[in-house]
Amino acid sequence: MTQDGYLVVSFDVKKGQAPGMQVRLLGEYNGRRDYLVVFKKGDEAFAGLHEFAEKYQVKSASFTGIGAANSIVLGWISPDKKRYKNIGPVGQVEVGGLMGNIAVYNDRSVVHAHAVVSASNGVTSSGHLFELHVWPTLEVMVSVYPGEISKTLDPEVGIPLLAPCDGGGAC
Repeated sequence: MTQDGYLVVSFDVKKGQAPGMQVRLLGEYNGRRDYLVVFKKGDEAFAGLHEFAEKYQVKSASFTGIGAANSIVLGWISPDKKRYKNIGPVGQVEVGGLMGNIAVYNDRSVVHAHAVVSASNGVTSSGHLFELHVWPTLEVMVSVYPGEISKTLDPEVGIPLLAPCDGGGAC
């Protein structure tokens, strides 16, 4: 995080941040693979999802999840600054919804996730996910699709966005 409270988007995620992560292939259907990914106490799930994507060579996927965390960092994008403002709640939260996708950017599989969380008083916060430290569990269902989707840097926005068309412009 910068001194002015803004977060830096980076896909250089440290490995080994989710040692308790467990993965189970649930089935394969018409080229799609469905996985259950469970994170345990202390795992950093955002980094863990990046590790999952790398290990299983994921080039196109979507995921949803629920659970709880004792620390989370969320951001809200500022169109003026082209950066994310830190809006993360502090302390234990219920993860009422985790959703996102996995695509390829600069020849690497990258995770884009958002979360909706609630504090002990039921007040919710949501935003772009930067970190999620699990306590006691986070259960994620991942659907991996055949083929590849990619991201390209949008200079107007300042971040990589999904590119639904191929390099030749065909959609």
